[in-house]
Amino acid sequence: MYLIDISQFYVPECRKIKTYLAAKSRWLAELPHVRHIIIAPDSEYMPKNERMIRTPGLRIPFFPGIRLSRSRKSVEFIIKSMHPDYIEVSDPFQFARAAINLKQENNISIGAVCHFDPAHILPRGLQNKKTALKKLARLYSHFDIIFTSSRILTQKLRECGMKQAKYLPPGVDTTLFHPKATDPAMRDRLGLKEETRLLAYVEYTPRHRNREILLEAMQRLDDRYHLLVIGSNTKSFNMEKISYFYFHQNSHTPDTLATLIASCDILIHPELHQHYPLSVLEAMSCGLPAVGFNSGSFNELVDENSGVCVNTICPQKLAEGISLAYENGIINMGHAARKKTQKNHNWNDLLAQWHTHYVNTFAGKSNGPKHRTNHSPSATTQRLQ
Repeated sequence: MYLIDISQFYVPECRKIKTYLAAKSRWLAELPHVRHIIIAPDSEYMPKNERMIRTPGLRIPFFPGIRLSRSRKSVEFIIKSMHPDYIEVSDPFQFARAAINLKQENNISIGAVCHFDPAHILPRGLQNKKTALKKLARLYSHFDIIFTSSRILTQKLRECGMKQAKYLPPGVDTTLFHPKATDPAMRDRLGLKEETRLLAYVEYTPRHRNREILLEAMQRLDDRYHLLVIGSNTKSFNMEKISYFYFHQNSHTPDTLATLIASCDILIHPELHQHYPLSVLEAMSCGLPAVGFNSGSFNELVDENSGVCVNTICPQKLAEGISLAYENGIINMGHAARKKTQKNHNWNDLLAQWHTHYVNTFAGKSNGPKHRTNHSPSATTQRLQ
């Protein structure tokens, strides 16, 4: 089997897809009959990897870090010359159209990964929800299979006629994000008392919304609470009850992130419309309960035993949810959260599910996967010109 992943989202600013593709690459590397290559637009942070092809890319507005390929045709040409069995796309933009063209010209099987609600990915005001869904439905109608990261998103796509949508739960590295990653001296490092209730908020990009609701909720909590913001947004937080740790994937290792999260008591997730809230899974895997709003897939990941789901989107209710988590017992909820991620969100189990979906979908196709390993294009590590 020869699989090529093509993605505009393989960038530090989109940890969800980068995490998914990296986990898949490691898992597939253990299968002797599989060859796997990732193709993504180049950036100053792209790793050098023998299983990756980098294409010249251009930054695009409104989407931090995400890049367009300079030439879609060159990407199509290199993929065609590699004769893959299967192409998977993790964005509905330029590379999705390339995959569709390749399918039509060469009868290659194609799949897609959808981890966002199309009605909320674009900046506000550019288009309405119905238009976004219709466009996505027309695009994805060409794909043989669509993997979605939440049940609610799967249902939305199926209601739009995409019966080939398959739910694949989001994953997390449960060995890296582990309760043992905690730093017992974290409160001392932050200049806090030992009994301080330390909250974590992971903010990966400046575009995260509801930041103001979180800040106002912190103002409503008493002095026992302190918030550690972990993120790449350099905007300062002018509040005594908040500390900030600048985290960027290319400046810090994932171990650092695991230690920061595991050293706190609770993860706060004030975001809306997230269908792959990676930070929630990372915190739960570290043994932390999560507190967030009943939006997106948050309530699919967090139940009453592993956190608090707040039904009303306002600062006061968020503050009450944080207090309620402590009242209910953060230790027991943390244990339940850890067990839940181990059971439902371990990458090895999820990628086995992915493989099963793949086999079931393409087993009867005449152009289905072939067990061949003789593909060794000399250009796999070079930058396309």
